[in-house]
Amino acid sequence: MNSTLITNARIVNEGKIMQGDVLINGSRIEKNWRFHFSQSCNSN
Repeated sequence: MNSTLITNARIVNEGKIMQGDVLINGSRIEKNWRFHFSQSCNSN
C-alpha cells in the first residue's frame, strides 16, 4: 500500500482551517499533525 505525506497543508474540519501535515496510507488519512489554528470558515 502506498503512503503519501502532505506537508504544510490547510486542514479544513468543522468550520475551522488549520495548518499541518497529513499522512495518507492508501485511500485513508492515517494521521494529521496540526501546527496552528489559521482562521474560521464562513458560509456567507
